[in-house]
Amino acid sequence: MATVNVTTIVQNGSLEAGKTAHHWWNNAPWGKVFALEVVPSEIGTTQTGFNHVSEVQITKQWRKFISKEKPGSIGVKVETELELHFEVKNIGTEKANYQVKMAYIG
Repeated sequence: MATVNVTTIVQNGSLEAGKTAHHWWNNAPWGKVFALEVVPSEIGTTQTGFNHVSEVQITKQWRKFISKEKPGSIGVKVETELELHFEVKNIGTEKANYQVKMAYIG
């Protein structure tokens, strides 16, 4: 049976209402299936109170493959990189703090 791994890839994100943030993960593992989830976190303090509603969503997700040809000692050497890009949008009416969790299988 395949193992599901979970990691936090954005720890302390923060967005004003209606704004979008672009994040990415360099050197993402090859041959994996990824699932991203954005998790809103508490924004209140003892001074401001805790009467807040946070609403965030991942609006876009894509992969970027980069290959670079470099001269090698014999012929050509090719270096590759896989990046996982995504956007988080605050769809609420107040500032939102969040984390992004990623699960991957494979």
